[in-house]
Amino acid sequence: MSDDKPLTPQEQRFVKELASGKKNIDAIKDAGYNVTNNRSASAMASRKLSESKIQSALQNEISLHYPNLPKMVADRCVERLFGAERCRPGDELKYIQELNKVMGWYAPKKEDRRTLSIQEKWKLPEE
Repeated sequence: MSDDKPLTPQEQRFVKELASGKKNIDAIKDAGYNVTNNRSASAMASRKLSESKIQSALQNEISLHYPNLPKMVADRCVERLFGAERCRPGDELKYIQELNKVMGWYAPKKEDRRTLSIQEKWKLPEE
């Protein structure tokens, strides 16, 4: 399925339900997807959330309704790392990673790094 197509009405509803704070399973059911149980709802939600057009729409929806959310998350991460309510030592990496995501300081995803062909990587002659 191509990610350049616009969202279907069902996908739009799914995004709105998620942005309102519903759990993935409930959002899929409320959006009207044909799921028979929680397991199939979870699988469908997982598939939908892996689509870049859904991720983009969800990010837009959240930023529309919660414009200060990145700053709030960043402030919370910094507070947990350095403030009075310090996190457990094992959780420090989790907060650093979250802060990096919110601030846009994270490495590209795996699929973004796999752009070289074997010929380019190993400098093989073209046939």
